[in-house]
Amino acid sequence: MEYIPVRATTLSPMQYHSYQMARGTKTARFIGDLSLAFALNEATGKMDNSRHYRGYPDYKGDLEDSHYYATVFKPEDVEHLPALTRITMQGAEWGLSKHPAEIMKMTKVIPSNTFGSYFQTQSVAPGSTFLGYILSEDGELPSTVRVGNQKEGLLKLERVEEDEIESVWVNLFTLREIFGLKKIMKTEEMEEEFVIKRYEILKNVDINLLKKWYPE
Repeated sequence: MEYIPVRATTLSPMQYHSYQMARGTKTARFIGDLSLAFALNEATGKMDNSRHYRGYPDYKGDLEDSHYYATVFKPEDVEHLPALTRITMQGAEWGLSKHPAEIMKMTKVIPSNTFGSYFQTQSVAPGSTFLGYILSEDGELPSTVRVGNQKEGLLKLERVEEDEIESVWVNLFTLREIFGLKKIMKTEEMEEEFVIKRYEILKNVDINLLKKWYPE
């Protein structure tokens, strides 16, 4: 694997349901390694598209022998857009693969008043930048990838000098569940942040330590 230092720039709004807030969600100030790994493999035609017909990803099965991996991309210069009000679409929010009866059952949790199916989302603004490493099996780097809910976010990827990235962020879920690491040695400089179930961020990781944890 070739380790490529990369700056990712949002060319369009990018939105995830990262943090739950009153009547809505806010996108985190990072780009997930799992999202990037799927996006990179899909953009280069190196992933079986049949996975889209499953209800949920098989993270280990889909990414264990991946052509691309990534670190969590940390914020360099990130701004959020004002919160937007949108309507809940059961198929888009809960997965088109769910049985219609199951979707109808879930719909009952939404209040029945006129505004019950509306909520707010706050996206990362276009022009925001993030830094991280992409691991490429053949050394190639796509110029753009799509990320975010419904793949609405467009990212530009460009190589940078190694000295522009002093340390990296990694996902402990990835290290344990995909790479199978049982013991993860941490130093005093590292900080942990639990975001959601599959994103346990470990910050301030030295690149040399990263190369010991990630596949060769």
